[in-house]
Amino acid sequence: MTEGGAAFAERDEHAAARRVRSQIAPHHISPPPPRAGVPLERSLFVPLATCLHSHPPPPMAQQREMPYPGINFLVDLGTGANDTVFAGLMQVQLPDARIDVLEYRNGSDKASNPRQLHALSRYTPLILRRGLIGSLDWYEWWNQLRNGDVTAKRTITLQLLSEDRSEVVMTWRFRNARPSNWHVSTFDALNAGTLIETLEVVIERMEVE
Repeated sequence: MTEGGAAFAERDEHAAARRVRSQIAPHHISPPPPRAGVPLERSLFVPLATCLHSHPPPPMAQQREMPYPGINFLVDLGTGANDTVFAGLMQVQLPDARIDVLEYRNGSDKASNPRQLHALSRYTPLILRRGLIGSLDWYEWWNQLRNGDVTAKRTITLQLLSEDRSEVVMTWRFRNARPSNWHVSTFDALNAGTLIETLEVVIERMEVE
């Protein structure tokens, strides 16, 4: 092939390559069409903002003038389920939340009253009651502690519901909960009462929201 023919063939190859690039490139670099009324640079960030706010914040306490009745509530015993027959409770007795107060006074203080110093926070046991339904989940949790399993800690969640059960109006969370006492009510052949199962749970921290 002559030198002129080689140059002509090379120009044809470059021209063909440019035609191929012109057909492929727009599919790789063209940005997505902007939404109506939204600038392109803002529309590119909409999916990220949507993802960040896809989960609603946890429900907060709902204030009103009339007090709530304590008959509608859900309890999650740290298993992630609050709507099963095993999570159905008859009664929940909330713990008393207290802070120890220490008295202190210097001999040189002019006032005769001691100073009040806040110390440790303490909670009485959380008491749970339900009808005896033949489930061993409470006993097995208590048995974990009896056998020395110190990792058998849970976070128990109690949710108070509105009268129509359509929304959560208050939430209690009990951190590092461990059962300390498990018992069943008395069997009595002369009294046709319902057998009640009781679980007393010690906690390290209580939060209300």
